Amino acid sequence: MTRQPSPYLYALKEPWHVLWLVVWLAITLAVDSHAVALGAGGVLEAFYLFGFARSSAYARRVQLKAILDAKARRSNELALKAAELRKDTRKRYRRLEKLYREVSRLLIEASERSDVPLEVSQETLDEIQESALEISLMLQRIRGILETSSLPKLKKDLAAWKRSADDAGEGRSQAVELLEKRVARLEELADQKETLEGQLSAIEQTLLFLREQLGTLDIDAKLATDVAALVSSLETTRRTVRELGAYQADAARIRQWPCRGTPVDPVKGVSRWQ
Repeated sequence: MTRQPSPYLYALKEPWHVLWLVVWLAITLAVDSHAVALGAGGVLEAFYLFGFARSSAYARRVQLKAILDAKARRSNELALKAAELRKDTRKRYRRLEKLYREVSRLLIEASERSDVPLEVSQETLDEIQESALEISLMLQRIRGILETSSLPKLKKDLAAWKRSADDAGEGRSQAVELLEKRVARLEELADQKETLEGQLSAIEQTLLFLREQLGTLDIDAKLATDVAALVSSLETTRRTVRELGAYQADAARIRQWPCRGTPVDPVKGVSRWQ
């Protein structure tokens, strides 16, 4: 549960209030009657903190400022994460980000035209945007691994190792086992890559559909897009992404051949791992 911002804390930190405290202190030190200056300033300070700062108008101001601050922090966090995207992946995410902003603007306009709550909220759109960024980042990592590890060639190498298994010692058996695990993991990553690309396409089509609908939405109209199903699917995907993230060290490790105690290549007759 989100803690409500304290109006007193905001009141104390207001720039003009800090300036007033400095002026009050300066006046108190400058005049002969320090007690009078302190008393007069104290009355004003009490009225400000226990009167104005407790008013409903100031409470609304504090709430709005808290919302704007939260949005700014969220925007900065997403921008920092998006900066990790490379050219191709960043281009696609920027396209989704632009659609998100357009749909957000249309959602506000549609809400103002109708008193009936819409089926899509800004929080839902925010969740979709965050999912798009998480998926884009993981998709980039998976592509990087697959680009530096040729799966067809590894399968060919594995078949060659297995054909020479009759001459295998303990070291050869361990090498074959590691290569089998590496191939299996890369195949799993290739499947995940297809799934993540499909999710990004689903996000894009959903945002496009929402943009078309919200732009012409009548007061009594209903959104035909099943956003709830998409959000549910995205949550499952984000859990998978987080699980994949936990295996990043392992995914990096499987790209490397063992460096010690490895047998010779069955085809070339020399060690290929050193």
